[in-house]
Amino acid sequence: MKKEDAVNAVDSAGHTIHDVYGKLWSTALSPGESGWGPTLLSIGCIPVANIAVLGHFDAKVLVEETPDKVFEVVPDFGKKK
Repeated sequence: MKKEDAVNAVDSAGHTIHDVYGKLWSTALSPGESGWGPTLLSIGCIPVANIAVLGHFDAKVLVEETPDKVFEVVPDFGKKK
């Protein structure tokens, strides 16, 4: 795996997390449109999404700060078998 591929994968995951996070807040703040069940479930999931955001931030920093040599030494890391 090249460093550029890893950065792109982490960025893609970040976009997905951002979209889900926005949908959770949208649902949580509109019980009249979504109903109380989805609203309460969304409220319960927001802390989990917060943890995902922090995890993504950490992963992004680690991937961006890792030297290119590491990605050359481990070429198959992250590939599906």
